Formats: sequence, C-alpha cells, structure tokens
Amino acid sequence: MLQIIPAVDVLDGSVVRLTHGDFDRITVYDSDPVRRARQWMAEGAQLIHVVDLDGARTGAPAVELWEQMARARVRFQVGGGIRTVRDAELALATGAERIVMGTAAVWEPGVLASISDPQAVVAAVDVRAGQATGGGWLDGGRPVGEVLEDLAGSGIERLLVTGIGRDG
Repeated sequence: MLQIIPAVDVLDGSVVRLTHGDFDRITVYDSDPVRRARQWMAEGAQLIHVVDLDGARTGAPAVELWEQMARARVRFQVGGGIRTVRDAELALATGAERIVMGTAAVWEPGVLASISDPQAVVAAVDVRAGQATGGGWLDGGRPVGEVLEDLAGSGIERLLVTGIGRDG
C-alpha cells in the first residue's frame, strides 16, 4: 500500500526546507509548524512527518514540538535527534504514532530493535554517494549495503530511504 506522508521540517521553530541538507541554505515556509501540519490534515493527509532539524543536528529532540502536535490532535510520526530508546519511548508516550530514527539506524541498529513497539519504528537511511549518513547529514556515514544488512537482522519492518544528493 502506498501512503503519501507530507513533511513538516522544523528549524528554530519555523517550517523550512534545507537545500541538500545544508543548514546555511534555508527556505522558510511558515512560522507555525502546528498550523502547517493541520493544513496538511485538512487537505486529506492521514499522517504528518515532523522532522526536528535542530534535534537532528544536536541530538537533543524538541519534546515540546511533539507535545504541541499532540495537543493539536495532529497524527504524526517524528524524527530528528531521536537516538536512544528513552527518547523513542518518550516520543511515543507524548503522542507520536511512529518514530523515525536515522543516526541510530546507521550507527546502532540494535537501539531500534530495543524499542517496545517495533511497529512504530521507521529506520531512516539517508544515502549519498553510496554512504548511509547519520548525525543530521553531517557525518561521513557507512556503506549503505552494510547498514541495510544490519537493519535486516534487527526486525524493523519500516524503512525510509532518501537520496540526499537530490533531496531539497
């Protein structure tokens, strides 16, 4: 089944797009991520992909963003800075339907397998020049084949692969 999930990428509290993941090449679309997410839902989206770009860069996810989405009754999956079981479980407890983990998927796939609800886990693999990157696109990564082999053995059923050389 194909499911189209619109994304709301958030940086410094605004909805943005980074060109090729470059934090210096930003286009701002809206100052209110919740409003943008609710617009997508009003247009028929069943789930919103919320990306905390600050969290992706720093490894410290914005729990208040999750809380705002949940209070607004936005159905969302969340990524950006979720690198531990504790953060993943907190995101689910706060209201996220799914958690998207990239850095841990690349560097510590066992973390994904340790989350209490494996159906709620999405392994995100950002690929550029044959390397799967983590750390908010800021590291050198690992060979994509190795990462995919590790994930295949983890029991995770959802995989999000992005060709970041073309994305943005």
